[in-house]
Amino acid sequence: MRQLGNSIRCMRRRRVLLRRIRLESVGAVVRDSMSVDAAMASLGLPAPDMLLFRPILLRELQALDLYNCARYRLTMTQTRQWIEAGRPQ
Repeated sequence: MRQLGNSIRCMRRRRVLLRRIRLESVGAVVRDSMSVDAAMASLGLPAPDMLLFRPILLRELQALDLYNCARYRLTMTQTRQWIEAGRPQ
């Protein structure tokens, strides 16, 4: 049982970390006009994790719209400008 508890705590920490990384990287691309590569580099992730995270980030950016921008702590104005600019990545 103890091992299961440690495993669950580890999974929760990874989920929280992934959520923070998604928020920061989507915000960097949209709000700060960074490229996807620059946003990922600013996170300081190890190379293997960057390879795994890149498709996640691209999927999040593709799904980003005015109705869900608050999820990433972005304003509708920031999101609209990014969309109107052609969703630069």
